Amino acid sequence: MILTLLHAAEVIQTLSRTRIQFTEHFQIHTVELPKYNAEAPECRVGAFLEKWAWLFQSAAELDAEQLRSVLPEVPYQKMIGILEMISKTPNQRHIHDSLQRAARDRVWEIQAASREARRVGREEGREEGREEGREEGREEGVQIGQIRILEQLLNDTPTADELLARLTLSELHERVSLLKDRLNHRGNS
Repeated sequence: MILTLLHAAEVIQTLSRTRIQFTEHFQIHTVELPKYNAEAPECRVGAFLEKWAWLFQSAAELDAEQLRSVLPEVPYQKMIGILEMISKTPNQRHIHDSLQRAARDRVWEIQAASREARRVGREEGREEGREEGREEGREEGVQIGQIRILEQLLNDTPTADELLARLTLSELHERVSLLKDRLNHRGNS
């Protein structure tokens, strides 16, 4: 019992050094495994703590697949994976760790490439938007210029700049067409 308490104190000190903040969502349980006599069938429907006790008691005797079949829930599956990794030889553990690192690196590379692709896409989109805006601005300027000239030829009062600025490109085209038609009818009369 003293060893268990010392071990628990070491765990808490280690967690404290890693700057983990303890909340009501974090629990530490100290369990004396020899006091539990959980059988596998009972463990299937047993309480949470009994399942953990059974897992740690049975881990040395059963292989990972047998443990997984009895405890299919995610937390136990993760622990079984950790126990599997711990039980490997140093060389197997090194290979396992290397594969894990490679998988994490690959995920990081994919995420970094995705961020870069979004950044490049946004830049290209902005540039295309600017270019389209410039082209549309030039076209609006041409249409407004034609309206001014046609209004002068027709001796019309010039349309206010604010009004012309609010018109869409299609409305400007329509206005130019109407003024040209008026000018043509005037010339034919």
